[in-house]
Amino acid sequence: MSDDREEKLRKIQLLLEKAASSPFSEESDAFYKKADEMMVAFAVEQWELDRHKRPTERERPTSKHIAVVTLESGNVPVRGQLIDLFGACAYFARCRAVYSGLHRKTGSCTATVVGFPSDIAYVEFLYTSLMMQMLG
Repeated sequence: MSDDREEKLRKIQLLLEKAASSPFSEESDAFYKKADEMMVAFAVEQWELDRHKRPTERERPTSKHIAVVTLESGNVPVRGQLIDLFGACAYFARCRAVYSGLHRKTGSCTATVVGFPSDIAYVEFLYTSLMMQMLG
């Protein structure tokens, strides 16, 4: 790995450490935002940041059950498209979603999302953001 790449990884790691240790939410958010921008700009993956950690300290894949809200329109094709949208968000974040059934009264279904915790959090954020933009 090049020295330039190592320097970028070190800067991102420092930003993440500052974000985690900051007692102020605005400051912490600013550090996380900058680290995220750098990770996207330089195509940095979580495993690259974790590779110098001991195996017991590394982030491990996990799963989480998430209620996928699909609106109460009663329109079955729209519900299917919103479930597809959630699956696309999961795939985009390098996660996988498995659905366990549609709740007819609420118009939602439960998805089990498998991936790294940070990626699962991004799936939730992305889907919620897209839903807010569609409703707003």
